[in-house]
Formats: sequence, structure tokens, C-alpha cells
Amino acid sequence: MFKKNKEVKVKESTELKMAKAVYHDEIQPTLKKDGLQHVLFVNSFGKVMNGHFSIEDKATEQIDYILTEMQNGGFEILDVQFMALAKQGALNFADAFRIMIKYKG
Repeated sequence: MFKKNKEVKVKESTELKMAKAVYHDEIQPTLKKDGLQHVLFVNSFGKVMNGHFSIEDKATEQIDYILTEMQNGGFEILDVQFMALAKQGALNFADAFRIMIKYKG
């Protein structure tokens, strides 16, 4: 009667692959699980030439992955703050984001 659902494979974006590598190679080894409050600073670049009203999906996907993995690892996110810097990168075409994640381990 019912057709069997086929599993749909979604291609991972380059941004997500980068976020996974940075999290597992650089961030995770530095996280402190001692019950105290700590900060973590992350740098990210937005989409090049993103001059219209829209979601900044590149930086959003990267930071969301990091926050999700930290929470899945038992860390409590206390605060997230950012600073945006326009006209960054080699050709001054991208926005840079400096993100501070305050967490409790």
C-alpha cells in the first residue's frame, strides 16, 4: 500500500565542512569542562558582495554548528556577541565577524 520512503542525502555545504573541521580540530581541544565560565573567540567571514537584505547564511551556518556541538558536548552557552567589520579579506569585498561565545564548562 505505502511506498517505502527513500533516504534523501543532502550535500554538505563548504561552510558546514569548514565549521566541522574548525570545531573538531581547533575549538573542541581548547574547551574547558571545569564548571567555570570561559570565553571563546571565533572569526568568520560573510558572503562576498552580500549587499542586499537577506540572511547571512554562511556565518549563521558556521556559528550555529559550533554552538550546537558545544551544547551537545555538555557546555552551557551563556552569551554570544559579535562585531561586524565591513570590507575585509584580500580584496576588501567581504564582511568579517568576530564572535565571542561565553560558556560554562
